Amino acid sequence: MPKFLFLCACVLLFGVLAGAFVAEASILEDDFDLYVAMGVVLMAFTGFAILLEWRLGAFLLGAALPFEGLLTTGFFGSGIKAIALVTFSSIGFRLLLDRRLYAKLWHLLQQPLVLTLLALVCWSTVSILWAINKEAALFKTSTFLGLFGLVLTIGLLKERELNLLWAIVALGMVLSIPLGYALPAPTEDIAASGRFTSGGLHPNDYGGLLVIVFFVTYYMLSKRFSVTKYVLALPFCFGVLATESRAALVALLATPLLISWMPAASKRSIKGLLVTYCLLGLVFAGTIYVVPALGGTISDRYATLSEYQSEETWAGRWEIWDAAFRMMFSHPLRPFVGVGVGNFPYVAPTYSSFAASMNYEQGEGAATTHNIFLSIASELGLVGLALFLGVLFLAFRQALALVGRGSAVGVGLLFGLVAYTVMGLATSWEVDKIGYFLFGSILALYSLRTTQNTIAKPEGRDWRQW
Repeated sequence: MPKFLFLCACVLLFGVLAGAFVAEASILEDDFDLYVAMGVVLMAFTGFAILLEWRLGAFLLGAALPFEGLLTTGFFGSGIKAIALVTFSSIGFRLLLDRRLYAKLWHLLQQPLVLTLLALVCWSTVSILWAINKEAALFKTSTFLGLFGLVLTIGLLKERELNLLWAIVALGMVLSIPLGYALPAPTEDIAASGRFTSGGLHPNDYGGLLVIVFFVTYYMLSKRFSVTKYVLALPFCFGVLATESRAALVALLATPLLISWMPAASKRSIKGLLVTYCLLGLVFAGTIYVVPALGGTISDRYATLSEYQSEETWAGRWEIWDAAFRMMFSHPLRPFVGVGVGNFPYVAPTYSSFAASMNYEQGEGAATTHNIFLSIASELGLVGLALFLGVLFLAFRQALALVGRGSAVGVGLLFGLVAYTVMGLATSWEVDKIGYFLFGSILALYSLRTTQNTIAKPEGRDWRQW
């Protein structure tokens, strides 16, 4: 069965790549109708396969993660959402036939992490009532609801299936790096800047995704594939530097330092990672020696961290962060309830000229807080912020418990969770899927320790097993 799932996952991964190319009309100018017909057949086959086995849907979601930007077709349309909907439907059908799956889902729904996340989804739904832009609020609420389903879907996986999921994500990330030189940039401004990205993602989002996937797979491979983790480190770190994402570089360097202060952290695992960093540093130094222009480009980008007066770095961030605070306290109730889910971009221009310029230059609704905590606090108030912080706290507590039990994947998930939090200080990642992949993975591993002796095996033929 695992080999069958792996083969199917590989087929679906190449299906995602084919679908990504089909989605770009600029690449396939000739015989476009033929490619569209092939895409429809591919989608029909994929949907049927997912309905037969819901785990394939989870694997396909992981494979599609690096190409999410290419699979977005409009404000509401998204290939990721279509895959998730079919996967949720498949799980619903399987729950009618599989008693153990039903019992495991019921056990997950009783976990504090899931209950807190559900409360956050419900609070975002209620905030639609006072949101100015109802359409934007409904869109973001539906995204939160889908992310809640994603956490449950990943939480239902077994440990071997979870390892396979992250292996597929890592494979997709590695493939996305060379494809980044063939696929078009998401916007003309990014193409003109010369920054590297792939899959239709913003360079900051792509760089952060590379960092988190690197940490998880690095420790996942630490026992059985010790050499492979060093080989994979090269393309991941190259991708992070090529994106010229300052937030991603800070997350890559700061995460081990922050982990070292945690009582449950393994000094041996941190030392191994630091050795990897030293080796990568030598490779990077050799590359710069051979191609000096590359070093100049990268150093010029990261040197902007010291330009405090520039709107592209600190000045613009400070202004929009100040606007978020002033927005929260502009009404007696707003500190507690916010302006409504998904409504920061539409209210912020009143308080920030930088937010207004972002909406003007990049399109209405483009303004963002560049901070996950301020984004949630401004839209959902202190109530929503408390719920999100509760989700993070429970995820950290379960990840630390996994590390204490000697789980190598747990160590990687802890590193990924810290990197996600660091990235959140400079990006609005409250609806970014990689964070919920981490939540679901931590939930799956943690719940496996408590369900083995509580879920009874089915008796008789009352329940069918897959």
